[in-house]
Amino acid sequence: MDSGSKGLNRDEGELRLAMRDGRHDSQLLLFAELREALVPRLARRLGELGHVVRRIEVPSDARPYPGSRFACDVETDGGVRLTVHCELRPRRLRPARVGRVRYVIAAN
Repeated sequence: MDSGSKGLNRDEGELRLAMRDGRHDSQLLLFAELREALVPRLARRLGELGHVVRRIEVPSDARPYPGSRFACDVETDGGVRLTVHCELRPRRLRPARVGRVRYVIAAN
């Protein structure tokens, strides 16, 4: 990623994900839980940066496990298209579960 002229639309950091504990046998349920936890937090963070989010698309092949990396496409009301690169991080006390997401927001 280029650190050049698009500084207004670039941000990086880490967000806590409040994913429930419990055993899921279905990867589909884990993916739905990931979307439910991730999308509102990313939308809130983008709102803090001045973007009104229309849609955040989590790719269907995103693996809901620590260490997983994927990119979400974002559409805003202002017509700005962003990409949010995500890396899922483990919980401190339960490393097999996702607890946080490390993100980098970049303009397309």
